[in-house]
Amino acid sequence: MCPPFPITQVFVSAYLDRLISVDEEAYTFHAKFYFIMSWLDARAPAALKAGTDEMIANNGTCVKPCSGQRILEGDPTAGTCCTNVWAPAAVFRNVKEVSGWRDRVRERSDASARP
Repeated sequence: MCPPFPITQVFVSAYLDRLISVDEEAYTFHAKFYFIMSWLDARAPAALKAGTDEMIANNGTCVKPCSGQRILEGDPTAGTCCTNVWAPAAVFRNVKEVSGWRDRVRERSDASARP
């Protein structure tokens, strides 16, 4: 039997910004929408420190560098390696094409644990 895993509550919001076109014959549409996930994870600060310590030990090699406003602003207290920080994932099924999303993804991972 597997040990119980800690449960992290993830809040999900979807916002349709604009419906650009609809093709009734092909049953497709082109739209701009936002998909937002937010959560608090008390394990994040320790995981951020472990990832950053591991990066320093490996001469600056990090599999998943952190992003976020504190890092963009050059905050020296912000972590730099989020390899060990858990983040939820989303899978979009029955999607014909998703274009340009990598340029528009914003991730805020300041790894703060707030009650």
